[in-house]
Amino acid sequence: MQSLPFFLALRVVNALVLRTSFNPDEHWQGPEVAHRLTFGYGYTTWEWEPCIALRSHLHPLLISMLFAALKLLQLDTPFIVAYSPRLMQGALAAVTNCLTVGICEQLFGRRVGDWCFWCCALGWFDFFCGPRPFSNCLEVFLMTAAMHMWLRAANATAGMRKQVSLLGSLLCAAVAVVIRPTAAVMWVVIYGAHALRLGSQMVTDKRDKWRSFADLAVFIGQGLLVGVCGLCVSVYVDSRLYGRLTFPMLNFWRFNVQLDGGRFYGTHPPYWYLADGLGAVLLTYYPLCIVGAWLAVTAEGASSFSRDIVLGVLLSIGALSTASHKEFRFLMPYLPYLYMWSAISMVRLEEWAEEPGSRADATVAASGDTDIATRAVAGTRAVAGGGDATSIRQRQRGSQANGKENKNTSHVAQTVMRGRSWRKVVVRVALSVIFAVQIIAAAFFSFVHQQGAEKVMGYIRSLPPSPRPSVLFLTPCHATPFNSFVHRPDIAMHLLDCSSRVDPQCLPANWRDTFYTHPIETLEHIVNGAMNMTTDAHHGAVATCEGRSEWAECLAGRFPHTSSGTVAAVPQLPITHFVVWDVLLRGSFAQGRVGEWLRTHGYTETIRHFDSFWTEGVRGEVVLDSHFVIYEKKSG
Repeated sequence: MQSLPFFLALRVVNALVLRTSFNPDEHWQGPEVAHRLTFGYGYTTWEWEPCIALRSHLHPLLISMLFAALKLLQLDTPFIVAYSPRLMQGALAAVTNCLTVGICEQLFGRRVGDWCFWCCALGWFDFFCGPRPFSNCLEVFLMTAAMHMWLRAANATAGMRKQVSLLGSLLCAAVAVVIRPTAAVMWVVIYGAHALRLGSQMVTDKRDKWRSFADLAVFIGQGLLVGVCGLCVSVYVDSRLYGRLTFPMLNFWRFNVQLDGGRFYGTHPPYWYLADGLGAVLLTYYPLCIVGAWLAVTAEGASSFSRDIVLGVLLSIGALSTASHKEFRFLMPYLPYLYMWSAISMVRLEEWAEEPGSRADATVAASGDTDIATRAVAGTRAVAGGGDATSIRQRQRGSQANGKENKNTSHVAQTVMRGRSWRKVVVRVALSVIFAVQIIAAAFFSFVHQQGAEKVMGYIRSLPPSPRPSVLFLTPCHATPFNSFVHRPDIAMHLLDCSSRVDPQCLPANWRDTFYTHPIETLEHIVNGAMNMTTDAHHGAVATCEGRSEWAECLAGRFPHTSSGTVAAVPQLPITHFVVWDVLLRGSFAQGRVGEWLRTHGYTETIRHFDSFWTEGVRGEVVLDSHFVIYEKKSG
């Protein structure tokens, strides 16, 4: 834990300086839900409908406890509420990095651990994503803590410390699985392999089979006990907060595996993680990681536990690859092991620079005098050090007597040193480039790319309380943070709901897609009182459908009823500000009529914030130079 102060300082600063967006779930699946639990208002997406219950409340509850503490201490200012979840996750990320280095040292030695330290500290994706309050980032902390305690239990002698470490490992793994069920694959491999080894030991141990049987029974019993308790706690907490008996892990399985519902958010080929995902997350670490993983399995003296980890990571990524929808952040739980394997390759590069292997070294070996280079260099230093005239003349006579031998010795030694020198230069340059690319990527994606969303919300947060602001977001699905980032109950914020069409046959296009298809008609309905823009859902009439699924029936209230391109008429809502993605203002979208409509109805452009150099457009096309534009309706 010697590296903890360094990582703690790094990740706290990291959390404070992040000024870009990555994925909507950073805010919408954690802080926004926690904000509603603590302060009584906040937008909950369709996954949190009690009749759907795809998500466990354990992750938002952790953030909710943080918010409750701030509220109790009267520190719940808008700025602190906005950034405190990142600070908390940054602290967890620091512990994760520290534990990663510790695990690496235990498995592969201090030298590999030192390089793993720098892989963690300079890894671009860890800097960009590590302090963000994703459930995936909490998952990587829990999984790394579980692995660390598992190793402690394995290295401890039988006794209380061993049992406490084992129970702690099982508990952290159980919570990780409850929060992200995909974590189960890794732990099935790790714990399953250990159980098989205990079973094999029981068979082969002829002297004390009962003791081996007892060890296996205790291990399985502990695993079942922790697993069942974890599931019971999950069911109890979620049933209380959802207001009905529910089991999110089962719902998660039904939606993502049976229905493949993630395809609504985009589909990718099965090889995406290997071809794109790992390449983007690791960048220059990727080739080193591949070689390091191979060495972790095949190197002489490789431990069975190291092989279990490689197998667990590969099977976990394989399981993720079976789903149609894939994301970079889903690889976060396996990043510590990818760093370890990259560090193994870095040490191997160092060894290559130091070990014999050049043609000059081969000459030395062929001469039968393996100490020739050392003696030649020592002789050169002695001459350079000077001495009296007699000693110098004696050395000169000795040199003349053995001139040919000494000349050859010196020549070979110099060639050997030059050979090793250029290899060291090559390795140093290569490692410098590897880390430089990581630093550049971290800076670009953390400070530049997709910076507009937080600037927009900072502006909304600073709006004067009178007249009461009412803001409508015309942006891609959940493109900006929301109530948890503004923390102003006097500001009414609304958006076009983009709930998943879990039953495309019985559910119409959602509000966002309706706007994309009929933008002017939708805007007319908003201003003229034709759309209910509540902060919870948009309750319009829904077309009837025979055989509608339970989930479609549950989500029906979030979808508009469309008839000839119109939406059902519902009460009026005044809008004082529009936050518009500027792609919707360009001529390529609705012939630029959205901007014209806003100006015609008295809205003027107040501020324009740069967002990104490239992004995905309405139809999936690449769009360059995107901005967020704020329109305000001037009174009088």
